[in-house]
Amino acid sequence: MSPTSTEPPPITLGAADEETRAARHAARVSIEQAVRRPALQACALVFAAIDSLVRALEARDAYTCGHSLRVRRYCLRLAEALGLGPRQRWRISLAAKLHDIGKVAIPRTILNKPGPLTDEERRVVQRHPVIGERLLLPVIGSRAVLAAVRGHHERLDGSGYPDGLAGSDIPLEARILAIGDCFDALTSSRAYRAPLPRTDALGVLRQAAGSQFDPVLVETFARVQKGLPAADLLLANAKASRKDTYR
Repeated sequence: MSPTSTEPPPITLGAADEETRAARHAARVSIEQAVRRPALQACALVFAAIDSLVRALEARDAYTCGHSLRVRRYCLRLAEALGLGPRQRWRISLAAKLHDIGKVAIPRTILNKPGPLTDEERRVVQRHPVIGERLLLPVIGSRAVLAAVRGHHERLDGSGYPDGLAGSDIPLEARILAIGDCFDALTSSRAYRAPLPRTDALGVLRQAAGSQFDPVLVETFARVQKGLPAADLLLANAKASRKDTYR
């Protein structure tokens, strides 16, 4: 008589087990969505609040109404011409929209002053990138966006503010934002000067390429504005004007 086998019979996954596994998967997905939904709703509320803050800022100053959206458009066109990916373009878009948010703390009498600023008034205006970063820090998780907001008035030669960064130490997003910001300021009416024609504004950017602005970005931006194919061309030793052209 042969010995009786002690091995357990193989377990097969029946229809009931398949249904159990499918039900568990559906439950897990449902729980994940339920957890994620409040976070998405909170994020939507944060961005709605930011939109309101941007509108409130621009409502304080008729001269800069629409400035942030125009800067965003210029910066995105430049980013696309440079071949930047969607994530980096999103960071540039958000930074452009929020770059002047710190001006909510700057007195309107200074922002709209028709004449030259005093040294003290200039120091007050130059606080706005740092104020903007501090305002956004609790709600914006992207360090790149915060760095672009803080750094959009840095200069390539290190004489900008607030940190005196130079060259490639200035984040690319901030270098792009600086060009879009200046171009819109030059081509828009301000309390302290009339708008420049677009061709003249491009000339100012080119004059400042190499010391205030990244020359590769300036040339690409100029080509985009003229409807020409973008190219990574360096301008040779352009002399920069250190005169303030925008606040």
